[in-house]
Amino acid sequence: MRAFDISAFNRQLAYLVLAAAGIMLAMWLIERFIKWLLLRLFPPVETEAVIIAKRLEVKAKSGSKKAYTVYYMTFKPIAAGFEWGERKEYETPKEKYALCAEGDRGALKIHMKKFYGWDPIKGNE
Repeated sequence: MRAFDISAFNRQLAYLVLAAAGIMLAMWLIERFIKWLLLRLFPPVETEAVIIAKRLEVKAKSGSKKAYTVYYMTFKPIAAGFEWGERKEYETPKEKYALCAEGDRGALKIHMKKFYGWDPIKGNE
């Protein structure tokens, strides 16, 4: 009967860990490439808009004691001929949400139906 070889087990475990790390790295690189490609194929759309509403939503995953906050801003385009109608709500980063107020005007950037950026016009303060 052959005894269990711990060094062979450790070697196999190391190979498994390296393979998993390699797969994770490859997935990350593919994701970054796809984002880069989509940005090149479909550049962000920019229009002048005004913030008409702000809201936040506190969420928690079921069974979790931790909560997180999602920030939303509703924009209304000012520029004539913009396609998406009267108003549209987007999830926005906390940093942008905190620096904006209802009634602020600026350049709204949208990429593939998602919020991409907001550059306020000077004089909103």
